[in-house]
Amino acid sequence: MEFIETAKNTLSSKKTIPILVILILLGVTLMVSTKVVVKENSTKKNNTLNVDNETKLSETNATSLEKKLEKILSQINGVGEVEVLIVFESSNEEVVLKDTEKDGGEKTVFQTESSISKPYVTKTLYSGIKGIIIAAQGANRAEVKAALSDTVAAVFDIPIHKVKILEKN
Repeated sequence: MEFIETAKNTLSSKKTIPILVILILLGVTLMVSTKVVVKENSTKKNNTLNVDNETKLSETNATSLEKKLEKILSQINGVGEVEVLIVFESSNEEVVLKDTEKDGGEKTVFQTESSISKPYVTKTLYSGIKGIIIAAQGANRAEVKAALSDTVAAVFDIPIHKVKILEKN
């Protein structure tokens, strides 16, 4: 019962509304970029993705998401300094075009670009979030811990048990 009263008081403050709007916008952005999404590549040769570039892009996105989340969460009432770690389920997976041969076997289709031969990628499957760890000053208080975990679970559309909140030194 006390938790419900605390949550009502936290959500009714004037500071909370702009923060929630920002979190919702961040959530939409994150859901688009982190959920398992199938990206169809066009048939043009120059649109084939390079695995190394895609991995770097994913790492950059993860770091960017962590920094944005740290900035937003640190603005919640009762929260001090925040550090965030987002753990992804796996790396992105590329699906390559296969050609069926007369004998029933399959052969990978390659494309040549600037004298470099690469498999032709038809789509890329992006991984989802496995879990999130948050170390925050003020997380020793139950209402702050609840606000952090509920916010992050809602923004990333993940179950609450995948969000771990710890007190930061």
